[in-house]
Amino acid sequence: MTRMVSLRPMTPAEYANYAAILHEDEVQALSASMPESEARHRAAEGVKRNLPDGLGTPRHHIFTAESTAGEPVGAAWIGPDPYRPESDALWLYDIRVLDDLRGQGYGAAILRATEEWCRAAGADQIGLNVFGDNSRAITLYATSGYTVVAQTMRKSLTPRLPL
Repeated sequence: MTRMVSLRPMTPAEYANYAAILHEDEVQALSASMPESEARHRAAEGVKRNLPDGLGTPRHHIFTAESTAGEPVGAAWIGPDPYRPESDALWLYDIRVLDDLRGQGYGAAILRATEEWCRAAGADQIGLNVFGDNSRAITLYATSGYTVVAQTMRKSLTPRLPL
């Protein structure tokens, strides 16, 4: 069954909840490669840098994704490509499905809806970043035609060996 969703601008109340979840998810992801205190600082700085005016941040669009029945199923955040800010390329900063609806095809539906929105907005490309341990998202993007254009790798050296 192919799911369909529509995107609508997120309300301020929805945004307050979304921003808190986004921050905690970022902290959790960053904590895999740095101390939690540093991860919390970096996550907070990232929100300040990318969304200084919240929903009113110019050129950033934060959507609630709704099912055909009009029920919220997730969210998407689209903005200028951070590597090519003056281009027509856009960036998918975040896509998410409500926890209890994961695995039901809504991720692919939200991705299709964001791509349609980007085309209608005149974008010639859409980029995104995904953490290497997020195999579900990597599979979704690969099966949707996204290709790897850069890759960062890391190896933990703990415990440290004495010199």
